[in-house]
Amino acid sequence: KNLTVKQPRIKPLNYYISVIRNVLVRNLKTSLDSKSQGLAIGFLTGSKEYISDDIYSAFKISGAAHILAVSGMHLSVWILFLSFLVDKLTKRKLPKLIILSLAVVFIIFLASFSPSVMRAGVMMLLYLLGKFLGRETDGLNSLGFAAIVLLTINPYIAVSVGFQLSFLSVASIFIIASPAAKLIEERFIPYLPTQPLKRLATAVITSILISISVTLFTFPVSVLAFGGASTVSVLTNLLLLPVVTPFTVLSGLLSVFSFIPFLSPLLKIAVKYGAAYVLSVTEMVSEIPNSYISVSFG
Repeated sequence: KNLTVKQPRIKPLNYYISVIRNVLVRNLKTSLDSKSQGLAIGFLTGSKEYISDDIYSAFKISGAAHILAVSGMHLSVWILFLSFLVDKLTKRKLPKLIILSLAVVFIIFLASFSPSVMRAGVMMLLYLLGKFLGRETDGLNSLGFAAIVLLTINPYIAVSVGFQLSFLSVASIFIIASPAAKLIEERFIPYLPTQPLKRLATAVITSILISISVTLFTFPVSVLAFGGASTVSVLTNLLLLPVVTPFTVLSGLLSVFSFIPFLSPLLKIAVKYGAAYVLSVTEMVSEIPNSYISVSFG
């Protein structure tokens, strides 16, 4: 029998998300140089297609490769930013819940359903629902619920390195970093003389504790999966984490508003300087002796 192939009357949702993703990527490619566009696209969509092998190697050696994958950190940045904008429009809980929940789903589609962003998405949806109901969400319980959801959808995701690293990273924050940061904040931070110094010390200490705990928890998986692990990731994260939020937001704004004459040049300059800083830090740190430990088995 002859087969006839026809276009579906209704295209799947992922088709339209792909169209939007391609438009955003094209806008960044036409607005930035090759190095800057690679980082901006990576921060926005999680794609490493436009990042050279040398640059990615520097990120890997310096322990900063995780910031190129759309994860809970990136998702939180966008939801906080959108929450700020929605608060300006309405204070009603239900419209805010709907808008932010749709934004979470959109970001999951935009990142092509990567394990890290799916985990972050489920946890964020639980957080938004809890906030709507006036209930506090427990971090470890939310993490466990996200694991159940993802494993129910696809049991084979358990062998995904991205899945393992994402869950271990978040678990380390809840188990080690958060309790330690709270202890330090209660016992030592109050003795600092000024409020700005207290905020700075809290931010620095929290960043260091998160970097150390994530490194400890993910080290075995990194060694087994990649044959090595970075020894300078704490330093790298301390230098890069302050710019992750503004660079992510600016990259997203440029991808959407690149056609606006008075705004586009300002966004281009900001994104280029942000990319230059990120690249200089990763390249500098990756050149430190013994910054990466390679392990061979057998």
